[in-house]
Amino acid sequence: MLDETIWRLAEPSLACLGRVIHPNIFTGKDIPDIAHKILAVTPDKFVLIGFSMGGYIAREICRLAPDRVEKLVLIATSSRGDTAARKVVKDATLRSIDNFSALSRNSIRRSFVETTPGLDQLIEEIRDTSKRLGKAVFSQQLRMPRESDSTKLSQITCPTLVLAGRFDKLRSVEEAAELVAGIPHAKIKILDTGHMVPLESPGGMADAITEFIGFDQ
Repeated sequence: MLDETIWRLAEPSLACLGRVIHPNIFTGKDIPDIAHKILAVTPDKFVLIGFSMGGYIAREICRLAPDRVEKLVLIATSSRGDTAARKVVKDATLRSIDNFSALSRNSIRRSFVETTPGLDQLIEEIRDTSKRLGKAVFSQQLRMPRESDSTKLSQITCPTLVLAGRFDKLRSVEEAAELVAGIPHAKIKILDTGHMVPLESPGGMADAITEFIGFDQ
């Protein structure tokens, strides 16, 4: 339940590296379908960055078009699929979807380190984003299968940077390490953040990406 505004603090730095494109991830019945739609509107060659759910989509794009992705950055994501318990929660939430108006402040707060500067304002911004995206997108993301791709990680052949939040309660450093172990040309960098890396450490994230891509700002 996030859109391109998640990148607003880091985008000025990322834009120094080249044109920044925010593809639409809100259409498509599943991750492969979204990946195909994104490939239809992207340049012939590009550096791909995927945050959280976007990491699943990004890895699918790499498998569909390995010759087009020059480098891959995976942020606060995982190769694990939904657990049985998580699927039960999703099903229960879908049954009450008509009551959805916005993500709760408590659920958003779990995504951050409590000492994040301006935390209350960031929580309200994300809550406003979830209101803007609305019930239809919430339902789409709940229904979308989140399958493990651990056995397919070796198919990703481009240089890969995995960024993880040391205090991430949603996607652990252990899950990030599993990505690095499975992707042949991957390395990891751990930042002192929770899950919302682009908002909690936009400068640290942008610096890591800049160094990885190989340009000087």
